[in-house]
Amino acid sequence: GESTPDIASLKVANDADYLYVLVQYNGAVDTNTFNGSPSVFLSIDNDANTATGFNIYGLGQVGAEVSFQNDFPFAQSAGNYNLGAVFTSGAGISPYFTNTTFQEYRIARNATYSIGGGPAQAVFPNNAIKLALWSDGAAAEFAGAVNYAFAAAPPAGHFAAITVDGSFTDWAGIPVRASRISNGAAMDWATLQLANDGQYLYGRFTLHGAPPAPPFSEFQTNLFLDTDNNAATGFVPGSSSIGSALMIQGGTGYDQRGGGFNEGTASDLGWQIAGSGTAWEFRVSRSAAYSGAVPVFANPTLRLLLQDDRAAAPGTLFGASGVAYTFQPDPVGSVYETWRTSEFTAPELFNLLISGDNADPDRDGVPNLLEFALDLLPKTSDAAD
Repeated sequence: GESTPDIASLKVANDADYLYVLVQYNGAVDTNTFNGSPSVFLSIDNDANTATGFNIYGLGQVGAEVSFQNDFPFAQSAGNYNLGAVFTSGAGISPYFTNTTFQEYRIARNATYSIGGGPAQAVFPNNAIKLALWSDGAAAEFAGAVNYAFAAAPPAGHFAAITVDGSFTDWAGIPVRASRISNGAAMDWATLQLANDGQYLYGRFTLHGAPPAPPFSEFQTNLFLDTDNNAATGFVPGSSSIGSALMIQGGTGYDQRGGGFNEGTASDLGWQIAGSGTAWEFRVSRSAAYSGAVPVFANPTLRLLLQDDRAAAPGTLFGASGVAYTFQPDPVGSVYETWRTSEFTAPELFNLLISGDNADPDRDGVPNLLEFALDLLPKTSDAAD
């Protein structure tokens, strides 16, 4: 039979939604043979306590509560190698069923499991865990235990002025907010960054491979924005758990607040997209409005989801819950921003139809920026009698 795969290294990382594991092998392996023996296992000691959970090979290094044989999950206890389990969310693995020198796992941080119809249990109930990679077969191998603590999520938002021109140097230092392994879709999402300044929400995404057509150039690419951060309102894309209030498709904004896919269009999107190949950036104006001059971005926090429908298996980029983002103020500040803060309430500051540079809330024909320059009151009309 085949000898045991030669495990070289194990790397671990996380974002707000997933635990990621990279396995390197000494030489190419064929994962298709791992369904029998030899097999490769990833075991999770989710309380970092060797006295609880299954003692792998009796070495006393890991007490595993959950293990994965490739992407097949099962629960364990101190005396039970395989309790069986029903998982709400399991592991993704890539590449799969191919000769490769590496493999990547992705396991949802909110994954749960139940045993024998019992209550749901969290796969990751604690911040500190231990991981072990091991294999069975003629020459069993234990690659050792790795202690890991989940890193904090990136900041709620990032203030930056981005020029949407297909040159990405102005994204330096802005954290990646979501990532996913390849699923082979035509629009194969990889990473997402987000930022804002006083006028725009910016996004930069990368793909695992060049798409068949530029993103948003056709009607299959969708950007969904849950602007009230409430899954119970708006349109629900696919099996996600966001309630989209605004969808952008092909550069046009569609009102979805009432739950329909297209309930009218939005204006003043300020939409722009640039890039090529596997790297793209876009912007949406914070002054965007629905019919009746109702602001799109009336709340400081939103969730967003990118989706593409052109493939037979169109995966979303960010899982079922979307990516949360909170608009950030200019950390440096200015005399003008201090004036805006003194003249407008907190809700008004987030509503750029009231407090934006070109807005005219007192309808006297003088926009806010000019009201500031002339030392006038933006909410008191200065029109001549």
